Amino acid sequence: MRNKILFIVNPKSGTLKKTNWIAMATKMLAQEFDLEFQYTTYRGHAHELAKNAVSEGVPIVVAVGGDGTVNEIAGALVHTETALAILPLGSGNGLARDLGISTLLPFNAIETIKRGKTLKIDYGTANGVPFFCTCGIGFDAHISQLFATNKKRGFINYIYLSIREYFRYRPLKCKLEYNGTTLTKQAFIINCANIQQLGNQAFIAPKADFTDGL
Repeated sequence: MRNKILFIVNPKSGTLKKTNWIAMATKMLAQEFDLEFQYTTYRGHAHELAKNAVSEGVPIVVAVGGDGTVNEIAGALVHTETALAILPLGSGNGLARDLGISTLLPFNAIETIKRGKTLKIDYGTANGVPFFCTCGIGFDAHISQLFATNKKRGFINYIYLSIREYFRYRPLKCKLEYNGTTLTKQAFIINCANIQQLGNQAFIAPKADFTDGL
């Protein structure tokens, strides 16, 4: 019996329409695996599809999209026997970049899936929800929210929103408690980083290591 690979696809991802990745994946993987493609239609749908895959015993789920899609799917796979793979076709692709998965050539990302090498990585939780890339409040969270609800996708639009909002955004008054210390500050950004970058090589924590157990 052949193993199955489920591709969960976010059709609104930034570069999805610019590649022939389905034909490429079929050509490279169909001789060894049974392939299935499912498309998301609303926020949270990727998480639901991934949970269903776990219950059905699917061994590999591929997140086709950006970091938002990856985060939804990965959250459903924590502490299961189902492995996460990434075909990075989003705007930032931070986790894929930190993992060394090619964001330029789908061929290389699919080849990574075909090799089947797995790696255990850390994750954090915020309000009970797992995160695998970064988690924060302030300007970057504000931009992420705007970008998620914006009809225009792609890196250029992300930069446009960032520049426009930079001159409008006002810092937050924040109270932080850690290691028995309380700190009150006006903060433009507060971020907890599991990986080194926000995406597109925007490094905010160059010493972050997603395998260090911290």
